[in-house]
Amino acid sequence: MALINCPECKKEVSDTAATCPHCGFHLKKPEEKAAIHSIKARKKSRLGIVFKTLGIVGVIVILAALFVKYKPSSNVSIPPATVNQYTEKYAGGYTIVVKGNSGESTEAYDLRDNGRAIWMWTEPDGRGGVKVGQKDKGTWSATDTTITIKMRGRMGLVVEEYVLQNGVLVNSQLNDRYLKPKE
Repeated sequence: MALINCPECKKEVSDTAATCPHCGFHLKKPEEKAAIHSIKARKKSRLGIVFKTLGIVGVIVILAALFVKYKPSSNVSIPPATVNQYTEKYAGGYTIVVKGNSGESTEAYDLRDNGRAIWMWTEPDGRGGVKVGQKDKGTWSATDTTITIKMRGRMGLVVEEYVLQNGVLVNSQLNDRYLKPKE
């Protein structure tokens, strides 16, 4: 609220007053003031709706762009299987015990003698058995002291290498993961 001078008596008066409290001069017509306020409110309301709509559309466009950019690809190319003299040496079933926050789960590899691999993630079913949580396919290859497994995972190509150390195939990146032959 600001103070203005009354055009009649020249004394200070509130700019929101309809009449001068000193001399009674009519400063504004009440309808005129209400109409001006109503027009301003409508313009402000329309402008707010426009900005909110533009904001929502902008957020949707940004989220769509991020989804397209980071969308997991289901068309990951797995190189063809290679078979060599070590394929027969290492072919078979292996397990990896993984201890996490929700207990213990087991990963299992079935490395076939044709160079194909199947990976399964299992967990206890609560009745003494196990249930398969996820299953992926891929390929594997071997040298005298290494096994390299390539799988098509949820986020793309997953490559794991296991190196033979003291008779145990240990993950080259995670020393607490090793392949244990199924019995």
